[in-house]
Amino acid sequence: MFPLSLYFLEQQVKWSAKQLWNNIPAHYCTEETALVTQLLELAQPVDHECRDIATGWISSLRSDKENQRYLDQFLKTFSLETDEGILLLSLAETL
Repeated sequence: MFPLSLYFLEQQVKWSAKQLWNNIPAHYCTEETALVTQLLELAQPVDHECRDIATGWISSLRSDKENQRYLDQFLKTFSLETDEGILLLSLAETL
């Protein structure tokens, strides 16, 4: 199997679209456990400060019943059945 670490080196930026395209077959129908193992080795740990801030925000939102009502109303207004809801979810995932 082609080592995924090569895709994340600085030299990867210099690869042409053709070179990248030609490497696709190397990962087609790859065994999942081998691929996940490589990805876990490449994963960067989450910054503890960012995680603590996010955890604080979530705890604060969950404990405030007034905010929960607004959040529920927001989610009902922009459900995934609407284009706006899908757009907001995509934006949230990007962030």
